Order: sequence, then structure tokens, then C-alpha cells
Amino acid sequence: MIRRHFLRMAGAAAATAAMPACLRSQEAAAQPVRKPNFLLIIADDLAACELGCYGGKNVRTPNIDKLAREGLRFTHAFASTSMCVPVRASLYTGLYPVRNTVTRNHVAARPGIKSVVHYLQALGYRVGLTGKVHAQPQSVFPFETVPGFEPNCTAQAADYTVDGIRAFMSRDPSQPFCLMVCSVLPHAPWTVGDESRFPADKLVLPPHWIDTPETRRAFAKYCAEVEALDRQVADVLRALDDVGRAL
Repeated sequence: MIRRHFLRMAGAAAATAAMPACLRSQEAAAQPVRKPNFLLIIADDLAACELGCYGGKNVRTPNIDKLAREGLRFTHAFASTSMCVPVRASLYTGLYPVRNTVTRNHVAARPGIKSVVHYLQALGYRVGLTGKVHAQPQSVFPFETVPGFEPNCTAQAADYTVDGIRAFMSRDPSQPFCLMVCSVLPHAPWTVGDESRFPADKLVLPPHWIDTPETRRAFAKYCAEVEALDRQVADVLRALDDVGRAL
């Protein structure tokens, strides 16, 4: 911060501190609270160690790395369990599996639980989801369905569009939104992306893996989907910039 900018900031802070408390409170009450928009991009079976921002050696992930560089990178996070549906239910409800009863895949949350949808809707938000849902029942997870991303467990091709995302985010600029973009990448059998970009004999395997030709071939396909995921992140963020609602 340059000196003259710092002095202006310091002067403004001093003037504010000198104001009568009642005057400051009246001015604060008169200022409308601008609610932030939320955009969550959720990967599927992604190991953080394969991302460049976490030291990955095999895949270039410039778009995800840029997010990590400009934002907050977790180093001590954990998942509530190692299965897809319970993790999503915990993320959406803020509850451990033992509390929301989603203790394994293909199990519904108990009725009456509130999710992020209910809490944000009560604050005036539109709450949408595009892609993989894996959260039941609909009464607990009443997301607005946004078209564009693959809703099933796996994708046979890299087909997706951000048109629905763009339409959702640009609708009614006076209303804040929360949008979950739930990719199915990466997920076995790893059919998306160009595995030829990852020569199997050049890949750096985790030290605890059994190093076989089959392992390396499968890992090359996985790396191709991680790369495809990074491109999806770029497209989603570009759509956010296009509609001008990155707040």
C-alpha cells in the first residue's frame, strides 16, 4: 500500500472513530446490506494431491491453481466419509452422517432436516444446482435444477454447456444467488479427456500404489479427466465474469 493511500485510509478511519456512536449506527442502518453471491464448483472423485496448487506433478491445472492463489487454500480439511452421497449430504446440511442419517450411498436424509437451500431461501436467495445431485429427498434438498452439466454418476463424453449457468446467474440482478456446479469429473471409468497427453511410463505414482502397467494406464485416464475438470472450471468462471455478478 503506497503512503498517500495509507494516509487517506488512516484519516478516514480517524474521522469515523470521532463520530458519535449514535450517528454511526444511524448511517449503518441506512446503508442497504448487499448480499454476496455464492458459486460452488464441486468435483467428484478428485484427489487434491493431483492439483498443481497442492504439489501435483502429473496434470497442469492452471485455472484451479489460480483460484487457490487468489483465494483460500485449505491444508487441513477432511471429508465426513469416503463416499459420495454422505459427503454431499454433509456439505449441504452441515451435519455429520450420523446426524443427517446419510451414512452410505443411495440413502436418503431423514425428513425434516434443513439444508443450505432452506437457510438461503429464507434470506432471499435463489439456490440452484447443475450436474450431479446425489442428494435425497427433494424436500430436504429442494434445489432449482439448472441445465448444462451431466446429472448422472459418470459422463460418457465431455459434453456440457454453461448456457444454463449463465441464464441462472443473470436472472433478476436484484436477487442474490447460490449455485452449485457439480461435475462428475473425475470418476471411473474415466472416459473424458485425452489420455494420450499422459504417457503412462512418465507418470509419477503415489508411493503407496502398486506400480503395474494396468495401474499406470488407468491413472493416465484419470489424469485426463482432472485436466478436463480444470477446463470446466475455466468455463464456469468465464460465465460468471460474463454476467458481471462476481459478488
